[in-house]
Amino acid sequence: MGWAHTRRELLEKRWPLVTLRDALDGEFRYGFDYRGMALEEHPAADEPGAVSAVSFWLPTEFLEEHGPNHVRELALELAAPLPFCSGHI
Repeated sequence: MGWAHTRRELLEKRWPLVTLRDALDGEFRYGFDYRGMALEEHPAADEPGAVSAVSFWLPTEFLEEHGPNHVRELALELAAPLPFCSGHI
């Protein structure tokens, strides 16, 4: 049921907002935040700086075990289907 809601939010909403955590209470170790906007739209007048953004959290131990290149590749793979622009050329 949770995945169906998340999928609808990502695919059907013009401005999707998704937050996923590995725990509801206390300290979380894994996380995903996505604030999206339709790429073909200009931001609303009351939100002139609105952008799409994606964030990932992993525990330090994951980085130490797998290395920075693996973490980078994982982030790029997870972000690939999402409409966002890094701002880097």
